[in-house]
Amino acid sequence: MHNYQLKIAGRHESDGVVVEFESQDTAGALNRLSTFKSVKRAQLWEDGHFICTIAKDGGGPGVWSVDPER
Repeated sequence: MHNYQLKIAGRHESDGVVVEFESQDTAGALNRLSTFKSVKRAQLWEDGHFICTIAKDGGGPGVWSVDPER
């Protein structure tokens, strides 16, 4: 198991939330994001290392854009 963090952006920097959890792999960690219905943007970290930024895409429900940059 790996340790993951979802750093969920808020309206203001101080509004952000950090969710820590374990998952077997990155796919499972990204799936965890789907439980947060109101999230528009988040960063995924694995064992203290930045993985990617995830943002809702206007392409339709359940469509996300993944960016390897912060």
